Amino acid sequence: MQQKVYKNRGSLFANRVKKKENSPDYNGKITVDLEMLGIGKGTYVLSLSGWKQMSKEGQQYLSLSVSKFEERKTEQPAAQQDEDIPF
Repeated sequence: MQQKVYKNRGSLFANRVKKKENSPDYNGKITVDLEMLGIGKGTYVLSLSGWKQMSKEGQQYLSLSVSKFEERKTEQPAAQQDEDIPF
């Protein structure tokens, strides 16, 4: 089943595993309508990263970064050869 695409909408999710101290607190993606921006037709998906920050005045805010979206590749175990099966 194909997932519905909502233009100019995105989501951020809490980063459960921070590999480094400066890793983002949140990760997600946003789908942008290129026609609305006047740069083409269709949509483009961007990655979002967010860090919890505190201003000098003590106000909490979220600092964001946008980058090219790349689908995560998951390692698939290699298929076992018939010769390796002991029966």
